[in-house]
Amino acid sequence: MKALYNQLIIPLLLLLIVSGTSCIPHSTPKELPVIELSPHITDNRFIFEDVFQSVEIIPLETHPGSLLGGITKLQLADENYFILDGRNNILAKFNDNGKFITKIGREGNGPGEYLKIEDFILDKKNENIILYDIRGRKIIIYDFSGIFIREFAVDFFIHSIGLAEDDYYWGFVGNVTNSKNIDSTPGELKFIKFDNKGNIIDKISGPKHSVIHLLFYEHSSLQMDGSISFVEPLQNTIYKLCNDTIIPHYSVNFKSYTLPDNVRNVLNESRTPSTNEQMETFKEANKNYIPGFIKFYENSNWIILQYSINYRFQFALYNKPANKLYEFSGLPWSMKNASMFFTPVHIDEQSIYSGTSSWYLHERYKEEKEDKKIGPERLKNWEELLTDIQIDDNPVIFKYSLKM
Repeated sequence: MKALYNQLIIPLLLLLIVSGTSCIPHSTPKELPVIELSPHITDNRFIFEDVFQSVEIIPLETHPGSLLGGITKLQLADENYFILDGRNNILAKFNDNGKFITKIGREGNGPGEYLKIEDFILDKKNENIILYDIRGRKIIIYDFSGIFIREFAVDFFIHSIGLAEDDYYWGFVGNVTNSKNIDSTPGELKFIKFDNKGNIIDKISGPKHSVIHLLFYEHSSLQMDGSISFVEPLQNTIYKLCNDTIIPHYSVNFKSYTLPDNVRNVLNESRTPSTNEQMETFKEANKNYIPGFIKFYENSNWIILQYSINYRFQFALYNKPANKLYEFSGLPWSMKNASMFFTPVHIDEQSIYSGTSSWYLHERYKEEKEDKKIGPERLKNWEELLTDIQIDDNPVIFKYSLKM
């Protein structure tokens, strides 16, 4: 069932940002666009219509052949959702109404089977699904209907994959990946380009950074202009791979929440917390500072950033044409401002897609029922939302249509 809500209220903090969108390197660091943030955790609100036109709620059909615990990654093609549940190691296809179509592949050691899905992408030109099995060390290719086409072995570990020109592939290496098989210095190599037989044909190095703590998350994402953006732990720069070159794309100023050098240096000493000092510093970094980004998405008109402060996710949405930034701790789903955990999993030119488990929605509703400050209208709104969503159902997609 789809429910359409508008005129929602969400938290507001605002500051200034300068934007850059093209795939052209900036000539000097002084020209690098700067995102100015002032993260806070508050209950302030801003008007939903300043950012979004509407939100569409799409429960995914609960099917015995594909029970999902959550949405790790979402991709769209031909009005269908391709959804990865990383925790349960499932890749499934649903139509745009949330109806289950098929499960892609299955666990196992045979042809077309995988041990652990680390990432997948869609090759829309050839209508193929490209799946990376990190434990099986192979790339598996299916067509859009889920039929196995072929696979090939890869003798390396990567975080994520992307499409390069001439049917080549990009592999995002990052700082914490074991790169012994690709003969590189940790902290320098960022991407490898490989062919459809698993042969490495190019290596792309970026700025040399220290060996980074394993517990900090790294993220790369495909952007609307065909580039691949990536962020690194303990760094305040967003980079992008464009035309076989890594360029700095944005610099982010977290102001008083920026990680001090003395804390950064302790965290850089080891890939794992081997001393009490490192463990305490790690806790301090997560609680009082922003040690790095979690996600970065961009289209022609909007930038979406996700980061963490005080063990809580924060988000910033920037409207490029209006030159305006919105920061908040979460998004509501209803006119009565019932809070929902906002976890962006995909962006296209029109919308941001967020995935939430049915279990989480029910747990949040239970918390709100016990909160004496919550009024009856808000609880009624929750009950409406959960009418056809059971606690053990498949996840729910929230499709937020952006203002152009």
